[in-house]
Amino acid sequence: MTLHARTTLGVALTPVLALALAAPTAASAAQGPAQDASATATTAAPVQLGPWAKPTRLDQPIKSMVTAKNGTVLAVSGDTVLRRPAGATGWLPTGFKLLDTSAVHLTALPDGSVQLMWRDGNLNTDTKAWTAMLAPGATEFSAAQHFIGSYEARVAGSVSGHVVAAWYASGKVYASERTAQGAWSAPAVLATAAQPRDAGEVSLAVANDGTALVSWGGVLVWGEARQYQTMEKAAGAAQWGAPRGLALAGSPHDLQLFAHPKGGFHMVWNGRAESAQSPDVALSYARRAAGTTSWSPAELVGTGTAYRINAPMILPNGDVVLVGSNRVPWYSVRSEAKGTWAAEQRFPSPRAVYHTVHSVLAANGTVAAVWTRVSDGRDRAWASTYAGGTWSAPTLLSEAHNWNFEMTVDGQGRPLVAFGQNEQDADGVYHTVGYLATTTTRKLPVRRDITGDGKSDVLGLSTAGNLKAYSGAGLTAAPFTVPGWDPAAEVLPFGDLNGDRCNDVFVRLPGGEARMYTPVCGGLPSPGSAYKKIASDWKAYNSFSAPGDLTGDGRTDLLARDAATGSLYLYADNGAGGFAARVKVGTGWNGYKKIIGAGDLTGDGKADLLGLDASGELWRYNGTGNGTGTGVFKSRVLVFKDWGGSYKDVVGAGDLNGDGKADLLSRDTAGRPWLNPGNGAGGFGNRTAIGTEPIWDYTKIS
Repeated sequence: MTLHARTTLGVALTPVLALALAAPTAASAAQGPAQDASATATTAAPVQLGPWAKPTRLDQPIKSMVTAKNGTVLAVSGDTVLRRPAGATGWLPTGFKLLDTSAVHLTALPDGSVQLMWRDGNLNTDTKAWTAMLAPGATEFSAAQHFIGSYEARVAGSVSGHVVAAWYASGKVYASERTAQGAWSAPAVLATAAQPRDAGEVSLAVANDGTALVSWGGVLVWGEARQYQTMEKAAGAAQWGAPRGLALAGSPHDLQLFAHPKGGFHMVWNGRAESAQSPDVALSYARRAAGTTSWSPAELVGTGTAYRINAPMILPNGDVVLVGSNRVPWYSVRSEAKGTWAAEQRFPSPRAVYHTVHSVLAANGTVAAVWTRVSDGRDRAWASTYAGGTWSAPTLLSEAHNWNFEMTVDGQGRPLVAFGQNEQDADGVYHTVGYLATTTTRKLPVRRDITGDGKSDVLGLSTAGNLKAYSGAGLTAAPFTVPGWDPAAEVLPFGDLNGDRCNDVFVRLPGGEARMYTPVCGGLPSPGSAYKKIASDWKAYNSFSAPGDLTGDGRTDLLARDAATGSLYLYADNGAGGFAARVKVGTGWNGYKKIIGAGDLTGDGKADLLGLDASGELWRYNGTGNGTGTGVFKSRVLVFKDWGGSYKDVVGAGDLNGDGKADLLSRDTAGRPWLNPGNGAGGFGNRTAIGTEPIWDYTKIS
């Protein structure tokens, strides 16, 4: 990436006396760089998920967990099936007991019912499959009934209540349908098939209109080309249709069918690609629209073999998100607008051996994922959330994980994760202890907190175009770095412009376009993350700052200085995800080489501003909370004399030392960061070194 010359903040100085604030006129408010019309009218974004709460201990580990349509969470714990009503935190017994819990699974169906299936008996003796049903809205399961089929059967259904089970046994593919009374029809033989690799080679999906689709594929020798067949039955039809080949290229395997939320089906499968430009083994995707019988051309997802693949998730904008694992967890996104898949992306965490990954789509359109990571001989469990093209920093859930996750979305639309971990009792004996974790309610964000840890952050953009966050008193580096930025961009931590209770990041690109990036809470934006275009060309501005609330409405506002005139303009948050028309709040500000959005320095609840002039004097302008013309700031007050001559950057970094007062962070020419702690009365204490590493390779910290 070419290193562009950075816009100079210091311009020709005017006499100090010329820095007095001038009242704006109606004409001055309309002059200069214009903001984009799109920045003035938009709907606030849904509130994002809160941070992950500390896991709570369970009496026993959970083996299967789903959420019914009415929000009730059902779980198998020990030999008991439990339920947790929507909005509750405690569990209630359903009264249903299981004799054998070595193979048991729950399936939540679109009609609101929940199907329970389990095995009774040892695999080396007579093994029977059993089922029971929880009717929509019911609190107790039906009586157990013998299922004439495999306990490994796939179960799927439609909103109308058409429920189907499909399985492979003794060289044949079977299907059965659940009647309105809850009983299962006699199994129908769909086909005689060669031995699949495993029972998972049979897949099943039921579309919104009740059409059932079953797929299977056989292989006699590992590595031999295999062909997949499908059979379907419309809701209300008397018979299944004839088998149809999928005619997939290469050597397909591990095919999985899914009902698409907009109707019809979609599927994913592994296969050996025949193109020289493609990886030897790749995951593919295809879609079959509602009312059709043909599939779209296969699309390479952009990953290697997916040993584990979660169900595709459809975001509110129609994008498809796939999460899976091939020793490391990955994700890939298909843009609905472009019709193409982005390159495979790894999760934001250190590389190691992974063997479990689960994901769900929360009610607000946020993706939540959990995975395990083996490193240093320990099996750790992590969680993260994805929205707007970015992942949050991983949260450690467990350092002694030993049990596969169960994951669902609870009745409040939040991700709910059950897992087990090894713990030693008083006698030194290890036991598996169950835990449950979910996200908390998101509070209003702390000023300048980008990483979501409740502490003020500092952003740094390196000469290589890497964006990194530093947090807290030690300026601890966030656990991941986002590459791809132009190092000549102006990056500024901002408040919550779009109303999702996550702080946003303002960026002015070298070409002049101004954007507000709205990353997931706790995440850093990449150039391709979700953003709102603020203006097409703001090259005329050479300084930006975000002191906080300047208008008294509780929302963060933006200040911009015109390089040619030295006029300072206020862009007030309009409360609708954009900015109001600019208002001139002063002239002669080109006498300052640095304008610093400081936050509340005096403890009066109003945002203040600092200016560092060429003589090394640091001045403070106390905010009034009245964002109109000359009423924005009071007359300036001297803070430091002969100060700051050796500093490349000066940042009003918020509360870095945890004493509740806004501090000042500076970086000298050697890249060393220094902290001047705020005293809460508008001044600062003597500087002290802060952080454990020089931030020497950054074009600018902000």
